[in-house]
Amino acid sequence: MKILIATCKKYYPVAAKTCKSISEHLKNFEIVLISDEGTPMLDYVENIRHKKDIGWNAMIKKYLENNDMEKVIIWMDDLIIKSKIDDYALDYAVKVVLKNDLDYLSLYQPPARKLVDAIQSDFKPQNFLINDRYPISTMCSIFSRNMLLELLREDESPWEFEKNAKSRIGSKFKISQLGFNIVDIKNVISKGKIVKWRFNEKIDGFKHQSSLESLLYKLQMSYNFFKQLSIKDFFNFLFK
Repeated sequence: MKILIATCKKYYPVAAKTCKSISEHLKNFEIVLISDEGTPMLDYVENIRHKKDIGWNAMIKKYLENNDMEKVIIWMDDLIIKSKIDDYALDYAVKVVLKNDLDYLSLYQPPARKLVDAIQSDFKPQNFLINDRYPISTMCSIFSRNMLLELLREDESPWEFEKNAKSRIGSKFKISQLGFNIVDIKNVISKGKIVKWRFNEKIDGFKHQSSLESLLYKLQMSYNFFKQLSIKDFFNFLFK
């Protein structure tokens, strides 16, 4: 199974660190780095270059149109692996996808979102994600080629793809997620700056967040968490 990462020349320094972390922890997966012309080549990945930056959705879709495969892992260019991945857990996830012929399985959700889903599902796998506001994620997930080709719109961003997926999936595709994260990753870029408590190293062309920006980001994350989780759900889980 291939890991597809679409980026652009500006974000190459970030994508390169992401690719390096993947190559160190997921040695049995081939990485495909798709970008625009002028982006340096990495010698340990499959490099695809377009004459100009045609956008994330278009890069992924064109690659899939020209390459025949059943499933792929979509990985955003700023998701760096934090720690060793449990090979058995990853192998289990892949088997779940293949055995059940799933079109989508999430391998990772941010802690706040994962905790909300875990409490609401009692830490069980979820097979009815279509009821979620955002049933799919591009952060780190296994997709079927057919599903991506049908749902991707070349004039949309990854965020718009996630936001509009609910109205497009219907009952055509089988989507699911596990009750736990398979990979431990950190989203190192927010609004064009390095989230310094997640990644303290330098990245060419990128500044770290200021202390105020970090505080505001944490407050926004906290607000988003409590907005998603009802008090009723929390106490039902706590005192059942």
